[in-house]
Amino acid sequence: MDRTGYDPNFLGEGIKVRPPKFSPRIDGVVFRGDELRDGIYLDYIHYSIVMNKKTRQLLYAASNIDQDNWMKYKRHSDDWNLDSRMPEELQLDNNYYKGVENPYDRGHLVRRANNCWAVPKTKENVKKANDDTFFYTNASLQHQYFNQDEWLALEDMFLNWELGKNGKLCILTGPVHRPFDRCFHRTWDDAARIPSAFFKIICYIGIESDKLETRAFLLYQDEEFTNNYRNGKKYVATNRFAKYQVSIADIENLTGLEFDSALPDSNPIYFNTPEDPNAVNRVYRYPERVPIVIKQDLVHNILANRETQEAKEEDKNLVIVAAMVNPEGRDSKKNEWVSLLNVSNDKIDLDGWALWNSRGKTAPLSGTVEAGESIRISFAKHDFSLVNADVHLILRNPKKDTVDIVSYTRKEAEESGHAIVFR
Repeated sequence: MDRTGYDPNFLGEGIKVRPPKFSPRIDGVVFRGDELRDGIYLDYIHYSIVMNKKTRQLLYAASNIDQDNWMKYKRHSDDWNLDSRMPEELQLDNNYYKGVENPYDRGHLVRRANNCWAVPKTKENVKKANDDTFFYTNASLQHQYFNQDEWLALEDMFLNWELGKNGKLCILTGPVHRPFDRCFHRTWDDAARIPSAFFKIICYIGIESDKLETRAFLLYQDEEFTNNYRNGKKYVATNRFAKYQVSIADIENLTGLEFDSALPDSNPIYFNTPEDPNAVNRVYRYPERVPIVIKQDLVHNILANRETQEAKEEDKNLVIVAAMVNPEGRDSKKNEWVSLLNVSNDKIDLDGWALWNSRGKTAPLSGTVEAGESIRISFAKHDFSLVNADVHLILRNPKKDTVDIVSYTRKEAEESGHAIVFR
């Protein structure tokens, strides 16, 4: 198969998803070379990369996915290569990854499995597409507990995307570097910058709108995502990852990339500060870090506001401290409960509050909780249960702000008669 690279016309029907341009603050770090298409693009099968000569990692990758011509192809080897089209010293090789003792994986930015499609769909063609992702130019320093868990789960969501009209997707992805990035020091004078976050933008033709639709996500490589190691073993539960929907402007401000206006115009999350602080579209921090753990939180309608926002820090006055998920006894559902603790100095009226699980079920709350005291909530009267599976529990106030989120695993849930303590 030819290395034709990313196709901006891939979606069809006259819709073009152009790769981003560069603002003046990052134009100088773009690697340019005579062997690259248009002097900047490293073309591979189904995708193209622009490299950052300062970080020695990519600035971004643009890729195409054809769901209808995708084939499951097993990963047979881990043979990574330097790209001969650019200097070796401008690429991070295995000395920065598995060649040393560090927690950072060679994180595929264009995922191997997602690239396993071909026309015609033959095993030989798919193998070529698979193998063409194993270049260090397509890797970035991703913490092993981020790469193998949250990032992987987001990639799975893209591969199984069901909102597109024709099964064709355009993906723009890359690292986010900030002034206070951590560094991995190979020697005292050789440091590789570790991205603070990663973005992914998915573009497709909407089934109902018949127009370009865009969704943008930003995942931080911070303690929230990397601190999921339990009992000396890697902990992976793909429905526990947090997916963050953001605006295109958020990504532009963080990266210095400049995206075509068609992307923010087709993305339902906008970068704005409401004139009325009590407006429905409340934004308390930039970029918005609103965890999306139930499908109701994903915004699909270009005119719609997100149903929930993250509560301000001062409004996070009630927390989930424990849950009896699997009580003993025949009529066990009546004995399920969740314990909430008022961590403020004021009494809280629970009228309008609700507890959600990540299956989309909700239980309205009532009563009051005195300052510093706790209350036990049971669910016998509600179409709500504490499922014996990997689940999030989400606490929301009357404004539908997300005040607290906890999660438990199937293994924890199956321990009958023992409460799960979250704090």
